[in-house]
Amino acid sequence: MLVLRRIWISTTERTEGRIETRIRPTVLGFLDGDIPGIRDLTRRDRGVFDRLLIRYSNQISGSKLDSVSQYFSSTHEIDREIATLLSARRAWKRYLAAQRLGAINATVAGPALIVALRDKNFEVRRATVRSLGRLAVADATAGLISALAEGRTPDSLTLWALLQMGAPALETARAHLANGDDRMKIYAIRLVELLGSPRDSVAISTLVHDLSPGVRSAAALALGRLGGASSLTLLLELLEDEEGSVRRDACKALGRLRDKTAIASLLLHADTDEFDVAMASSEALFATDPSILVDLDPGAISSALMESRDLAFIERS
Repeated sequence: MLVLRRIWISTTERTEGRIETRIRPTVLGFLDGDIPGIRDLTRRDRGVFDRLLIRYSNQISGSKLDSVSQYFSSTHEIDREIATLLSARRAWKRYLAAQRLGAINATVAGPALIVALRDKNFEVRRATVRSLGRLAVADATAGLISALAEGRTPDSLTLWALLQMGAPALETARAHLANGDDRMKIYAIRLVELLGSPRDSVAISTLVHDLSPGVRSAAALALGRLGGASSLTLLLELLEDEEGSVRRDACKALGRLRDKTAIASLLLHADTDEFDVAMASSEALFATDPSILVDLDPGAISSALMESRDLAFIERS
């Protein structure tokens, strides 16, 4: 029985491979606007045509992608995929549906994809996030941030999806800065850091004294990127934070600001026994003013400062 199944699979693959070779020019013609070219396709040819079109959809944009969306809407394929995403018992079917809805630019699938963010299968949720990002579904921003905070979706992929949404994601993130949940605030800060402007530093500055070290660290890094009138003063205060991770990230943020006013404080923290803090301080000094490092006495500095001093010599030469 197993041998017969393998023979059947092999035969099917070879047959569909030949159909793909024959149908490919029709698919390319359709993408160039040759609609009549698909009218004479058999039912089996149409199935292969649809799969090829979905595959090519990942590599096109603009009017060509709009044509693909209109085609699948006219064949009711989008409706079928939405139904599969929401009701199929098998996870692999829901996964493929989530993936395809993004590939074929099914903007009407936004509400269904938002529901699928709570699918019980992680891979389905991953495919859903990717499609929401591809479609830039603005209404999904709150759901995506919640999924991040609850650990239901991959961090980097979800942040990428939120970045695709631009202004709506930024507004949602700003609204969550005052949220009581620490993880929610951390991800909201990261989004504001990536999408915001210096005026957002005012809201971020209120979080540098938060009870959570993670929130304080995220706020420090955000201030380093956003800048703002009070950012330098607040970051210098955070250099004295009780948590080493916060002091480390304050040093990194000062390296982003590159304000020479911070050099004395950074030199002090670069000579500490805390390796992470010392390295972050040394790197910040190198980013701010490499010439400061060149003049240091190699026999009286930490290993972290020595490494940055060597880099400063290399840059000068």
